[in-house]
Formats: sequence, structure tokens, C-alpha cells
Amino acid sequence: MHPSLKQFITRYVAVIGAALFTVVVVAFLTTPYNSGGHPGEVRITAAQPTHFS
Repeated sequence: MHPSLKQFITRYVAVIGAALFTVVVVAFLTTPYNSGGHPGEVRITAAQPTHFS
């Protein structure tokens, strides 16, 4: 394999890995917040607020 091709592939895989890692971390941290709890947790349903028009 040509040295510059090896360097290109290494950097390409590193960039793709860094982007994928960022997406996974953000999803892992924001899912419990958006769903109101951790997956598998029993959720206590609170009284729904009343909206007046």
C-alpha cells in the first residue's frame, strides 16, 4: 500500500470515528433527559398542567 494512501485511510477512519463517538455520547446523555428518566425505569405520571384558552 502506498504510504500516502495509508495515511489518508488512517485519517479518514479517525475522523469518522470521532464523529460517530460524538453522536453516540450526545445521544447517550440526552435520551434520559428527553424521555424523563432512564430506559427501563418506572415512570411516575405527574398531573398534566391545564391550559386555558
